[in-house]
Order: sequence, then C-alpha cells, then structure tokens
Amino acid sequence: MKVFSLYAKIVKKNFVTLIIYIIAFFGISLLFVSIPQNTATGFQEVQVPVVIENNDPDSELVEGLLTHLEKYVIIEEVDANYINDALYFREIHAVLTIPQNFTDDVLAGNNPQIEEQSIPGEDYTMLSINRVIDKYLHLTKLYYDHLDLSLTEIIDLVETDLAQEAIASRQTTETNTLGGVVNYYNYLSYLFFALIMSIIGIIMIRIKKKEVKQRMIISPYTQWKVNKELLFGHFIFSLGICLLMCGVSFLYFPQQMKTINGVFLMVNALCLCLAVLSLGYLISLLIKTENALPAIVNVVSLGSSFIAGAFVPQFLLGEEILLIAHILPNYYYVRNNEQIAYLSNLDWDNIKDIVANMGIQLLFAFVFMILAFIVSRKQMQVES
Repeated sequence: MKVFSLYAKIVKKNFVTLIIYIIAFFGISLLFVSIPQNTATGFQEVQVPVVIENNDPDSELVEGLLTHLEKYVIIEEVDANYINDALYFREIHAVLTIPQNFTDDVLAGNNPQIEEQSIPGEDYTMLSINRVIDKYLHLTKLYYDHLDLSLTEIIDLVETDLAQEAIASRQTTETNTLGGVVNYYNYLSYLFFALIMSIIGIIMIRIKKKEVKQRMIISPYTQWKVNKELLFGHFIFSLGICLLMCGVSFLYFPQQMKTINGVFLMVNALCLCLAVLSLGYLISLLIKTENALPAIVNVVSLGSSFIAGAFVPQFLLGEEILLIAHILPNYYYVRNNEQIAYLSNLDWDNIKDIVANMGIQLLFAFVFMILAFIVSRKQMQVES
C-alpha cells in the first residue's frame, strides 16, 4: 500500500487547505441556515382599490356582479380624466370596463370580455379578480340554461351558493419543516465540488510528476495496482468528507436528522460524493499544472452550484438554465433534497423519483469513471 501511504502524506501536507475550505463552509452554512424558514400554509385574498366603468346600466346581472365583487375589491370612484394618474400613483390597482349589452351577451353565451387596465408589472392583481368574475358569470349562465327561473331569482340563488362556499382545510404532513437542513445539504454540494476536486487534483498532478512516475516505473508496482490504490485513496478521502459533513448536520439539526428524511439526505449526499469523486478524477487526468487547478475547480464548483439550484432555489431559475442543469449531477442532488423535505412515508409512489435521481447521480459517477479510464489508458499509450 505504498501508493496509498503516499496519498495520505499528500493529504496531510494539504491539511491547511482542507481546513480552510471546511471552516469557510461552516461559516456560510451557519449564516444561511440561521435564516428563519417560513412555511407557506395558505392563500389570503387582499382587497385592492379598483375603478369599474359600467357601460351596461340598469342590469340586474351587472349589479349583482358588482355587489359580489365588493367582497374582494374596493370599488373607487375616480374621474375618467384622472384614471391614468391614479394608476401611476397606485391610488387604484386596476380599471374594469363593462361593455354595452354585457348582460345580453352573457346570457346568449357570447362570452363578452371585460376590458382591463392594471398597473404595469402587476398583472397578477387581475388574476384573483378574473377568477371571481368568471366563477360568478359561469354559475349564472349555468343556472339560466338549466333552471326555469327569472334572472332576479337566479342572481339570488348564485349569491346564496357563493356565500356558502367554505375554504376547505385539512391537516397535511406535506409541510417543509426541514428548510434549514435542506439548505445545509444544498450548500454541501459546493463543498464537495470545491474540496474533493481540489484535493484529488493536487494529488494526481503531483503523482504524475516525471520524477515520481519514473520511480513507480522501476518499482515492482504495476500501473493497475497504482491506479487501484489511488482510487481507493480517493474513495476513502471522499467518504471521510461526506461522513464528516453529515455528522456536523446532526450537531446543527439533531431532531430533523433522526428522521427518515435525514437518512435519505445522507444517502443522497453519498451519491453526489461518488459522482464528484469520478468527475474530479477525470478532470485531474486532463490538467497539467497545479496553477490551472484552482481556476477550473472554481468554475466547476461555483458554476454548477448556481445553475443546479444549490445557491438559488430551482423554482426561481429559468427553464433554459434548468435545461442546461440536467447535464450536472448536482441538479438531481438538489432536486432530491427538495423532495426529501416533504417526504412523509415510504410508499413507492413517494420515493420512486428520489431513488431515480440517486440512480442518475450514480450513473454520472459510472460514466465519469469510464471516461477517466479511457483517458488514462490513452495517456499511458502515448507515454509508452
């Protein structure tokens, strides 16, 4: 195990670099995991001021609709010449214009459109209002077509039905109580890339030095044995980093890590660790000097962490960025962490996507290792 002993000596010499990375990670992780994790538990309608221009006066349907809308918006009276200014200064949030013959068109099924004007960049204001209007008109038309009642009776019936709507609520276990833990493990992907790739790169570059290789050539060690001990060293080092970081998570989050979710987070971290090991080994074979190593490691670690959603939640990233992120193992790692946060039982339907993403990470590890073997073999052929 002479090569493995040499591996251990090189790691020991770079112990300061290793500690710096770990301390920096602890500082960053403590900063982010200390941020309170708010759990979204519901949706509440907010009344906003609007102006309604009614061009279909003396209509029972429009009067009923406006009465119903008053539960969701504040109807303001604003001079027509001042409406644009009112929108600009956010005194009102929207203007709704009801067209002429609106009632007749609704009852005839012509689907008349209410003209809308809202504050630029705040079109979402209309989403809630449109939902209320569409529901009211749809129910009115439904009753008008199927009930032999007057319009007045139908409007009273619609108001009664809508007033009796209840907001359904139920207890659910799909609440993300692991926000801090997930953040920690998401950021852990950056540490894996930065630290594991750096140490593996340093070791491989130094072992590939001419004088070291010449000593290995005249030794009784075969190249296969050298590579085997190197890979064993890479595995032990990477596994040690993974176990250390998972152990620290128990200090940060003792209760959460004792759950099944914690077990899945650790297994997911191990899968990524193996993928990073293989990628680091492949890249180390392609790098010639130690001076190039930091730049490449920084680009890969930071770039992949941003694109894959380790630093910025995936739901905030654009579709194009996420499409590119599919070629990175940490995309599936981060995706898994987010799913594990809501894992409540071990039904296959709940864990099949998690298991599949772990399998994809291991597939990345296998592909990277195969490519590394191919590159290593070609380099040996060139040198011989």
